[in-house]
Amino acid sequence: MYSGNTWYKKIAFVLLVSLLVGLGTFSPLSAQAAPEPGSELLSRFEGYDLTSSENITVIVELEDEPVVRQRANLQAQGMFVTAAQEKSHEILLQAQQQTALMGMRQLGLSSKLHFGYTKIFNGMAIELPANQVAQLEAISGVKAVYPDEVYYEDVENSLPTIDAPSAWELPPGYDGSGIVVGVIDGWVDWMHPEFGEGIGPGYRVIGGWDFILNQPLEESVNIGVDGRHGTHVAATVAATAPGASIRNYRVLWGGSGTLARILAAMEMAVRDKVDVVSMSIGSTYGHPDTPRARAIDNVVLAGIVFVCSNGNNGPVERTTGGYAQSQLAISVGNADARMKQFFSHGTGQTHLARLFTYSPQLDELEGQTFEYVDCGYGGYLSDFYEDGIVEEGRSLVEGKVALVSRGGPSGATSFYLKHDNARDAGAVAVIVYNNVPDGVVSGTIYNDGDIPIIGSSQADGQLLKAQSNKTIEFSNDSYVVMNNGSSRGPTSMLDIKPDVSAPGTVVIAAVPFPAEGEEPVSGATQRENGGWYANLSGTSMATPQVAGAAAILRQAYPHWTPEQVKLALMNTAVDIKQENGQSYRPIDQGAGLINVMRALKTQLFIKPGSLSFRDAAVEELTKNVTLESISNETNSYEIRVAMHNPENQYRILLADEVELKAGETKTLPITLEIDPTLPPSVLGESEYCGYIYFINKNNPDDYYRLPYHFVYQQPVSQFTVAPDYMSLNPEATQRTVTFTYTLGSDVHDVRFRVHGLSNSYFGYTGPLAAGTYSFEWDGTVDDENVTISDGYITIYPQYQLYEGGPWVNMTNTGNQGAMAYARIMVHSLPPKFVDVTPVISDVEGHVIVQGFVDDALFALLDLGGDVRLNGEKLVVTSHAVLPPPGESGLGYDLGIFASDPIPVDLKKGINFRLEATDVAGNATTQDFEFKAVTLDNPRVHRVLPGPYTVSGRAIPGVEVRINGEVIPLAEDGTFSWDTEVVGMGNQKVDITAHIPQWKNFKPLKIDFNLIGVPNENATGQVD
Repeated sequence: MYSGNTWYKKIAFVLLVSLLVGLGTFSPLSAQAAPEPGSELLSRFEGYDLTSSENITVIVELEDEPVVRQRANLQAQGMFVTAAQEKSHEILLQAQQQTALMGMRQLGLSSKLHFGYTKIFNGMAIELPANQVAQLEAISGVKAVYPDEVYYEDVENSLPTIDAPSAWELPPGYDGSGIVVGVIDGWVDWMHPEFGEGIGPGYRVIGGWDFILNQPLEESVNIGVDGRHGTHVAATVAATAPGASIRNYRVLWGGSGTLARILAAMEMAVRDKVDVVSMSIGSTYGHPDTPRARAIDNVVLAGIVFVCSNGNNGPVERTTGGYAQSQLAISVGNADARMKQFFSHGTGQTHLARLFTYSPQLDELEGQTFEYVDCGYGGYLSDFYEDGIVEEGRSLVEGKVALVSRGGPSGATSFYLKHDNARDAGAVAVIVYNNVPDGVVSGTIYNDGDIPIIGSSQADGQLLKAQSNKTIEFSNDSYVVMNNGSSRGPTSMLDIKPDVSAPGTVVIAAVPFPAEGEEPVSGATQRENGGWYANLSGTSMATPQVAGAAAILRQAYPHWTPEQVKLALMNTAVDIKQENGQSYRPIDQGAGLINVMRALKTQLFIKPGSLSFRDAAVEELTKNVTLESISNETNSYEIRVAMHNPENQYRILLADEVELKAGETKTLPITLEIDPTLPPSVLGESEYCGYIYFINKNNPDDYYRLPYHFVYQQPVSQFTVAPDYMSLNPEATQRTVTFTYTLGSDVHDVRFRVHGLSNSYFGYTGPLAAGTYSFEWDGTVDDENVTISDGYITIYPQYQLYEGGPWVNMTNTGNQGAMAYARIMVHSLPPKFVDVTPVISDVEGHVIVQGFVDDALFALLDLGGDVRLNGEKLVVTSHAVLPPPGESGLGYDLGIFASDPIPVDLKKGINFRLEATDVAGNATTQDFEFKAVTLDNPRVHRVLPGPYTVSGRAIPGVEVRINGEVIPLAEDGTFSWDTEVVGMGNQKVDITAHIPQWKNFKPLKIDFNLIGVPNENATGQVD
């Protein structure tokens, strides 16, 4: 790596610099004129005043690689790195940092060193005046300068919201120890200090697979910012369940991934026997009856808790993503659990606000009443004075609250200007209201503020301006609300989604170290451990907290099934209320906000965890739920129904209370009774929903709740297809599919269309009264010029309410996941056999036939069809073929088969017939013939004297010997043997095939002769 003399010189240089500079605070030697900040620096420090003399803390990044990255780079080149070499490189980085500090002193900068980083980041945290920041980039060796931003929310704050820390502290304490969580996502930077800076036993990340580079995760070392999402998700799992281990299945590149890789990752997670899967991957197509949703269901059936994100396309209804539509998965909504600020005015109404970054807290102002004054935009000091005259005694806000609008004249819009002007005019606080109807405004002031500055909505700002009694009071509260962007339900089949919610708004967790030549993750900063951290928001951030909670439950109750883990989290979830005090709907929050401690203490399972009446086209409908006691004593539960809107004309009828003995299971009928005057459901305005509470009469804190939901007289709903595959091959057996759908009201006509294909209409089944219908389709459409091709296709139903009226396509706003659609695999090609070979069995005189069948309908985790050997049906399992590391050509639609031992006579060869038929009835038949050993060379060969190579192939399990020497076989059974032809005439080569595990097998001899000839005209094969 380095020569010894070079290292000694560098160490000596460090000692010299340390003597000259030392550590700590540096006083300017000679002040120099500060350069103008460049555009890139200004973009990084947006919201900061880089002309101010106030001190701020910045992160200074230096050019050379940190220790961990240097080690990984050298190891990737095949070099062995010793601990002494790592220490030497660390000393070099420390020397570079000292040199940079000396450069600051020479430029006259008043800098103070807080931290120096060498392991995973080469740089320092420096405090200095803001107006000196631009000079840092002129110092030799400085790569970039970033603000040391302060975030107002952290995973450390969201975890108490779900009561996870209490579970860790329980005797004996549950933190997920012994549980493995599979993270199907992007890269996880396992070199981050949050994971212990390593991979394998003893580290947080114990392994995984990189499906993009097709190699074990430990070989993926130059991760960089593309691992932003996966690292953040895995770190959140690790924070929620500190004892759990993580396996990372990298399927995303550049923020996206293919269904094939995602499904392959699911299968690998099953083979690795992980306990929980966390997958924060979105999909616009949403339907529970699709391969992707069924694949997740199959993972759960394999004994794994599967947690996935519900999507970020809210607040529009029916936007639940494709994976979250799985009936057995736990889909997660995004709750905002940040500390909230509120203000109330003379009318007694309370309104949500948002504290700006770097703003002081409201603590000193709580409980006091202040006058407030409208000061326009507040971009100039004169805005806060009577008649705009800045004189003592003319301030409008002395001892009061300044109300200002976001925006303003050019050059006077910065939040820090509004703050500073209000402060200088004597205000006690500033309220900035939004100038657009986009909710509560949030922002940043460049440094620690002197008076609180909070944001509010445009509507609340206008309301305050209109009040005659201009008094205000502030308060803080840890209020939880649903994030506006969290995807809403119901599903395409009108089931409730999400299942639960968890904090996912402004969650700070680890992000990867930038690779060479990259900028850090946008907005990321470093902590004392040298690791990068950033705040991210979305259901992606909420999902790993639920996965961590599931890991805690799996540790505490290893005998629980995935369904019971899901029920415990759903049944014990707590209500999330809107700002007006009304509960969010089940299709907004699911069962509610998870609470780990309540789930750990659960005494009752209510199955299913949510009650979907779907489309209630009749006036009375009854569903049954199962109540299972896991308590050691008898409990009586009071039952109470909370309707989302009590004014609606329907009733939920069930018993007032129920008693369950220890371990008892009961069926509870629940009836929905609808008044005929109930208005039909309006798409996007679902309010026929609520919660059914089960409250322990001996302990009111021990309560459970069941969300319910239905729609009424919807035109078209619950659109399904069976089967979801078909063939256009006239010789196939499955040449049609059947669509089934429900009409909630009378329509004039119903037709169907193929998505993305012009003039692809078919059906026209009306007029139809309300009810349930089926339609069989043979793959043809009304326009004979339109043909359907093989592949996945999407079918949408359309309805026409009256003759001549418009055709309505049942999709959501923004063409999100459709309310009514079906996905079909059209596949008309026969299966293909791949890599078929006999393998020597342990049973004397028998072989096992194995191989792959390549067919889209033998899909991964969605297997169908059969394979027969000589007429006998074989067992076929799904399989993903991974080529050698670093190579492409992944195969994800293969079925793997292996026969029972079949008798053979190796002297006569191995002959058999294979037949394959997929679920659509596409079929193929192929005859195979093998020999124990096949030679590439002619059996008799005339050659010139000199080197000669014998090569061939043996079936697996055969031992090849040439002249008594055992010849090694390659993985594919090929072999080669080099010899020398000496002189003229016949030379015999003794080739034999042995079967070591067959005790009575007589070796097969293969005659092979070489004939040495005097000239090239005489060479060649002898017939």
